[in-house]
Amino acid sequence: MKVDRFEIERGVTGVTVRVEVSTEVEVKFDILVHRELVVGFNYDDNKKLEGEESFVELRFKTIALENLNQAKRAAQEIKAILDEVKRKEQNGLEWLRVVEDYLRKEFEGLVTG
Repeated sequence: MKVDRFEIERGVTGVTVRVEVSTEVEVKFDILVHRELVVGFNYDDNKKLEGEESFVELRFKTIALENLNQAKRAAQEIKAILDEVKRKEQNGLEWLRVVEDYLRKEFEGLVTG
């Protein structure tokens, strides 16, 4: 998982955290992370966060955070999402390695690259 963008912006109504991540393999949430303060950038990103769509890119942000308690809860939500993306990516990469190793063994001597 690569964090492509991580911004903390102060606005007139509060502080917003914006995050964009990308993965090496397609990821789909099967265990949803509890979210109250984090939303997708748009409808498609919300569907990804809800586990309705798989992704290699995910963009999300917090609502405007007005106090330290909200900031702490938002930090927990963001960390949980990032941990789940990383876990799902690692599982996907491991499975692809198994498939690749099987095919290399099955066609040993024929593989040129």
